[in-house]
Amino acid sequence: AYDFSFPAFSSAGSAVMPITFGADNGFLLSSNTVAAQQLRGILVAAGVPLGSSAAAARAPVNKFWGEFGGGDKKSVRETVRAVVGMEGEFDAAGRKVNWDWYGQYGKTTGTITNYGQPNKAKLAQSVDAVLVNGQVVCRDVAARAAGCVPWDLINGPSQAAVAWAYADGTVEQKVEQVVLAGNLGADLFDLPAGPVALALGGEYRREESSFVQDALGAANLLYINQIGTRAGHYDVVEAYGEVRVPLLKDMPFAKDLSLEFAGRVGDYSSTGTVDQYRIAATWAPVRDIRFRASQSTAVRAPNIVELYSPQSRSFLNNVVDPCDRLIFAAATPAQQAARRVTCAAAIPGWNPATFNSNIGPGRVSVPTLLGGNPDLEEERAKTYELGVVVEPRFAPGLKLSFDFFKYNVRGLIGTTDANSVLTLLCHNSTTAYADNPYCGQISRDATGAVTEVRLINQNISRVKVEGYDIAVAYGFDLPTAGRIDLRADATNMYRNALQSQPGQPYVNLAGQTSIGAPKWRGQFTAQWAKGPVKLAWTAEYIGPMGVNPALTSTASTAPCSIA
Repeated sequence: AYDFSFPAFSSAGSAVMPITFGADNGFLLSSNTVAAQQLRGILVAAGVPLGSSAAAARAPVNKFWGEFGGGDKKSVRETVRAVVGMEGEFDAAGRKVNWDWYGQYGKTTGTITNYGQPNKAKLAQSVDAVLVNGQVVCRDVAARAAGCVPWDLINGPSQAAVAWAYADGTVEQKVEQVVLAGNLGADLFDLPAGPVALALGGEYRREESSFVQDALGAANLLYINQIGTRAGHYDVVEAYGEVRVPLLKDMPFAKDLSLEFAGRVGDYSSTGTVDQYRIAATWAPVRDIRFRASQSTAVRAPNIVELYSPQSRSFLNNVVDPCDRLIFAAATPAQQAARRVTCAAAIPGWNPATFNSNIGPGRVSVPTLLGGNPDLEEERAKTYELGVVVEPRFAPGLKLSFDFFKYNVRGLIGTTDANSVLTLLCHNSTTAYADNPYCGQISRDATGAVTEVRLINQNISRVKVEGYDIAVAYGFDLPTAGRIDLRADATNMYRNALQSQPGQPYVNLAGQTSIGAPKWRGQFTAQWAKGPVKLAWTAEYIGPMGVNPALTSTASTAPCSIA
């Protein structure tokens, strides 16, 4: 399938594979096939002189490059893992102390081979075929000396031409982890309601990975994404402590009342020191019912890909400068008020009535910088849970529970677009220009022209999640035929609201395919067991999900038609 798009009678071709076809193409001039004759007639009718090497006699080509195969891929991975550990106990001050430690080493290496990749440089040399002394050869003399075989775009290439431009792209991967951890646990002392239990521990962990693309792929010479080398490592030292304090036991309206406290601190070589905690309480006024509540924090440190992916240059069109006189004039009064401050801070001598930016419709594209960011911070969350468990004495074997959960996550790692950085996050903001990190992503020269917008990974998003879990379990013994256990679990996550960028409203994505999580999901399990024999059956329910939260269903009595 070909599309020879000459300027005289058609549009431009593909920008992904920059292949051109000229009126001086050797196969066009020397071949007597029907296709060559028809193409010569089309060129003559369009006023394109045969044999001309002028730029106006060349055209971009759109083509499916099926000669290289179907783009098959092969992945080979090998994993080595070793774990060693010990556990035991000893007495200290009349108390029994349990201890354990373990060390772990793991390494996964692999190679990904992308078959049938056109070498774009060689392909461009091969299709640029001309006549020299009556022979069709590659126009590039150096390529010709290196063995370039001309590619016949009209009648189909020879096997030798395909072999000349053919390449396999490879990627070498390695992931390595070292872990050393230890734990201690003991009852410190006794209270009237029971012993105060303590657990302490520490861990050292080192993570390292690399992703190395071959030289052709790294140079963007293959028909796959240019990634280059992505490599990095970090290590972390963590310590934790947990304590459980029983306050009341077997008292009126307090069959059990206890508190739990936990804390963890970690020192990451990538992000610095982080901490998290958990406070929980359990209260059983009577034996049949127990209430539980907790509040905690959580952190996630950025991974190696987010930190150390190579930064690369790109160029974007359709980006506007909010300080431009025409864009400024179309803004709302509130936006103009903010821009009078931020644009003046960014551009010396800025005048909203006269400033013409270098970017905008019909102007130059904007240089951008994409990739990892070694200055990322950790993602942080606050979580809240409140629940009740009922085990009625009048129905032995029955257990019911209900738990409400709420999570607020901030600093989610992601990227934003250039227009949002320029307009929404910087120049429409009332934050002081010098203190606004998004304004720091924009570079301008002395005239105010935008020279770069950095779109590397940032801690930019927030998420709010709410929902509840319901569980019902019932088990009973059969007189002579074993035991049956039934369990049903359901979760309703009615809110999963995303704020993709600071200043934007939250959008509830619960039940949407964009996050792959329905509002309702559940599971039912039935199990029969007798001695060593067990039979189980499980059914899972996944609720419906919408494609776009902005789309709403409408009813109509009009007949449906397809045009």
